[in-house]
Amino acid sequence: EGVAGASGPALAGLGSREFYTSFISNPKSALHMGTDKSEMPRFDRELTIVERDALAEYLVWLRTATEQDLRALGSL
Repeated sequence: EGVAGASGPALAGLGSREFYTSFISNPKSALHMGTDKSEMPRFDRELTIVERDALAEYLVWLRTATEQDLRALGSL
């Protein structure tokens, strides 16, 4: 719960699953935001590639999720 865009980059409608996996791995790479624009830490050392890919898959799924889909997740 918060204000959209207040706690992270706006990702709505952007990128593929591969893009998000790469972004989660290292958002400071030149492909993404670069070192001077990103405060997000890289997660390629803390999370396995399988975990990063699962997060990326979830972000892509959120784009098309209905309110009913979100309710079905239950409380997080």
